[in-house]
Formats: sequence, structure tokens, C-alpha cells
Amino acid sequence: MPVRHQVDSKKRVVFTWVEGPLSNVDLLGMRAGIQALPDFDPEYDQLVDVRGITDVSATSAAIRDYARKPRAFNESSRIAIVANRDLLVGMANMYIISRDSEHETTRLFETEEEARAWLGLDQDL
Repeated sequence: MPVRHQVDSKKRVVFTWVEGPLSNVDLLGMRAGIQALPDFDPEYDQLVDVRGITDVSATSAAIRDYARKPRAFNESSRIAIVANRDLLVGMANMYIISRDSEHETTRLFETEEEARAWLGLDQDL
């Protein structure tokens, strides 16, 4: 599963694109990949676009386990997830419910524009 990250220090956000098949092993490496970014700051927000996932072999248990582990970002950092297919929306909702009981710092959006607006970002990539 290719995961690409782009840190925007000026906007204080990490953009993440997840593409290809998603397995349990892939989930394990995602957090470490973010923390290894040279410009990463745990106080930044994150926009995660999972619309490029083509196949999912990751289990529900692995998604819940990933969500319950300490995240790379501070608890006050906002995470916007963009998903547009039923399976991906279901996975994102499972993550959100397992991670953020108040649903205040992690939200799901159908479009990148909605996610960017919630994070207070302009529309330019």
C-alpha cells in the first residue's frame, strides 16, 4: 500500500494519501511513517485521503486496535478523513468511533473541499 505524506509547515497540516490495497501490516507502518517525516510536528492537523484504496484485507479488529493506540498527533489535533465508497466510509467510521468517543477531533467527509474547510485550509493544494 503506497502512502504519501506532505507536510505543510505554513498551514500546520500533514496531508496523507493512501492508495492501493490495505492490509493489517500496512496499518502497523502508517503511524511510524508519519512520525519519521523530517518536518512532522505532533501539534499539526492531518487530512487523510483514503479514496485511492483499491482493496481491503485489513480486519475490523486491526482497525480498532490501530485506532486505540496512541496516535502520532496530539489529542487536540484535528484529523479529517476523506472517503467516498461504502467500504471506506465504514472503515473510517469504525476508526473514528474507536478513536474519538466525542467525535470532536476526527471527522469523516465525502469531499476534500469539505475536509479542507473544516480544517480551515484554503482550497489550493
